[in-house]
Amino acid sequence: MSPGPLVLMILAGSVNACDVSECQDDSQGLLQLMKAKHRDPWCSASPGCSKLGFAGACCPTAGGVYLHCCRGGTSHNDTTMQSTTAVHSKPTTSFRTQTTHLTTTEPTTSYMTQATHTTTTIRNRPSAAQLSCSGEGFLDCWTFFTKADPTHGYIQYVSQREAMQLGLYILRDGAVRLGSLVGQNRPVKAVRLQSKMRFYAGHLFVIDIKHMPTGGGTWPAWWAYGPGWPNKGEIDIIETVNTEQDAQSTLHTSPGCSMPSFSGLFNPNCNAGSATEGCGRHGPPGSGGSAFNQNGGGVFAAKWTSSGIKMWFFPRNQIPADLTREKPDSTRWGEPYVTFPFGPRCPPYHFENMVLVINLDFCGDWAGNVYPGGRNVCMAYVKNPANAKALSEAFWEINYVKAHHKMYTFAVPNDA
Repeated sequence: MSPGPLVLMILAGSVNACDVSECQDDSQGLLQLMKAKHRDPWCSASPGCSKLGFAGACCPTAGGVYLHCCRGGTSHNDTTMQSTTAVHSKPTTSFRTQTTHLTTTEPTTSYMTQATHTTTTIRNRPSAAQLSCSGEGFLDCWTFFTKADPTHGYIQYVSQREAMQLGLYILRDGAVRLGSLVGQNRPVKAVRLQSKMRFYAGHLFVIDIKHMPTGGGTWPAWWAYGPGWPNKGEIDIIETVNTEQDAQSTLHTSPGCSMPSFSGLFNPNCNAGSATEGCGRHGPPGSGGSAFNQNGGGVFAAKWTSSGIKMWFFPRNQIPADLTREKPDSTRWGEPYVTFPFGPRCPPYHFENMVLVINLDFCGDWAGNVYPGGRNVCMAYVKNPANAKALSEAFWEINYVKAHHKMYTFAVPNDA
C-alpha cells in the first residue's frame, strides 16, 4: 500500500487525542467509522490491517464515533485504547483502484494545540463507483463459478466459454442476458457469476434489472457471502422462488446475531436453521417475478455500513436521479423497505470479506422443497422438454451492477 495524504483527527472534551500524525489515507478501503460509546470493545483495527502488516489506534471523536487508523509498523498505544486485530483474508489488489479521501477544513498545525476548544462533525459523501459492471465491460467484474451447487439445485453452472457457445450469456442493446437451458432431460445449464472483488462494510451495492427470472422451479438471487460460511455472513438482497411476485431479503450468520422485531420479519434469529433459514422479510409488492418484469424492472440498492444493512427497491419509473448520475445519496431516498441494525444483539463482525454473486438456480434446498409435490417433482418439471416454453422467462437481463465506496469528509469548525 503506497502512502497517501495524512489523516488528521480532532478530539474534544476530556478525551485525550491519540497520535494520528502517521495515519495515512487508506487506498484499500480499510478505514471504518463506528458509532459506539467510549471504550466499546467493538473498537478495533479495521479488517485486513493485520494481514497487510498494518496496525493502529482506535480513537473516539467528540461525537462518539470511532476512527480506525491503520499505519505501518507495530501497533502503538494511546491514552484511549490499544487496537486489536484479527487475521482476515487480504482484499484483492483491485481495491487499490479507489482511494478513500479524508480531508480537513483547517491548517494541520492548529489541531493538537486547540483540541479542547473545537468540535467535530462528520458527514458522509459517496464516491464514484468502485465497481462498475455494464455493457462490453460487464464480464471484467466477474468469474464463472463451475463447481457443484452448494444448495443442491438441479443445475450445472457453466464456464464462460460454454455460456457463450450455448447463448447463456448475451449482450443485447446494452443489457446483459444470463439465460438457462431447460427441458433437456438433464440438469439445467445456467450461469453463476462471482465478483473478482471482495468487500467490507462501507459499500453501497446497486443493480439495475430489466428482467428477473421467474417460473416453476426457478431460484434467482443477487447476494453476497463471506469465507467460511456462515462465519462471515451472507446478505441476500434479492431472492425469489418459483412464481413469487416479490423478492425476499435475508441475512444468514453464525450464532450470535438476532434482529429486533419489526413488521414483516419472518424470524429474528439470523442463525435460524443453522443459518439455512436466517432472518429477513419480503420486499415490496412487485419486487420480483412477472409483476416486476411487466413493470419494466427496476433498481435495488443495499447499503452496508458498520451500523447495519439497509435495502431499497425502486420501480423503473421511480429511480432516484442521483443514482443515474452516479452520485447516490441515500438520505434522499426515503425509508428503506428493510433495515438490519448492528449492535449488541448482532455485532458487525458477522459480515466481512464479501463476494457478490448473481445466479439462477433450479429446485434445490429452497425452491425444490416448496415446489408443489417436492423436489423430485420440481426436477421432473424443469428437465421435461414439454415445459421449455413455460420456462421461457427463466433469464436475467441486467443493465448494470455497481458498488460505491463511502468517502468521509471531516468538518472541524473552530469553537472559539
